[in-house]
Amino acid sequence: MITVYVSITNQDGRLTPAQWAAYVADVHAAILARATRLHAVWYTAPAAPAQGACWSLRIDEQAGQALRADLATIRAGYGQPRLTWAETDTILFP
Repeated sequence: MITVYVSITNQDGRLTPAQWAAYVADVHAAILARATRLHAVWYTAPAAPAQGACWSLRIDEQAGQALRADLATIRAGYGQPRLTWAETDTILFP
């Protein structure tokens, strides 16, 4: 199992509000379909100059490869130049 953070943005404003909402929904659905556990989801503040969203999740490595491919397809479909996938060590505090 790996812990992953997935982050998307609309910093350059390429997406309309409706397109941004659909992009977020599609990424969220893809994550829910593959993740073992969804820890949290964050969104930028409403008054922020750029839109962004971030998910923290646990996933097994094979499903992670499939999710990365899913997310790449979604990102390209919305014409977005990047999506961040950051794997991290999981540290449990007693």
